[in-house]
Amino acid sequence: MTSPLKVRLQNDSGPERYTACLLHRFTEQYDLAPWIYTHTLFVDENSHPHSHPVLTLNASKNDDEAMLLSLFIHEQLHWFEEKHAERRDRAIVETKSVFPCVPAHRPEGAGSETSTRLHLLVCYLELQAMTQLLGVADSLKVIGDLSRHHYCWVYRTVLDNPQPIRRILLDNGLWPEALHQLAEP
Repeated sequence: MTSPLKVRLQNDSGPERYTACLLHRFTEQYDLAPWIYTHTLFVDENSHPHSHPVLTLNASKNDDEAMLLSLFIHEQLHWFEEKHAERRDRAIVETKSVFPCVPAHRPEGAGSETSTRLHLLVCYLELQAMTQLLGVADSLKVIGDLSRHHYCWVYRTVLDNPQPIRRILLDNGLWPEALHQLAEP
């Protein structure tokens, strides 16, 4: 089976090649097709992961495959929400009624109030995707680990108070096709 990913390496280092190998293996091991919104990505061991303009991962999570998978899904979900920018923007505004005060600064927030609110949506969907791919126990472990590393308040909120976020996503049509079996009627 050929991987649907087009992975380019920034430095062609051993860690970058290994990350690319893991990503290709993930496409064989898991049904990632519903979670891939961009097929082209970079692996750059000297970069922080980001979604745009080209999805870019680093090689820092090579020792934790579940964490690397979660990071990949997270950055893909930014492509999903960007495809639905108007609905995403409405959902971000709606988070203010449920979470009137959110942390902006890292590591609790995502760098700004708007980014923190956006990440409530993305990280909730990340948890749902990881649950679908790895099961409840493993996905909760990954998201729990992330809640102690970055976007700490965001990930804790996704774990501790998921229902309002779910409702905002559903009400605004920001529910990926892969999760439609989980949507309420």
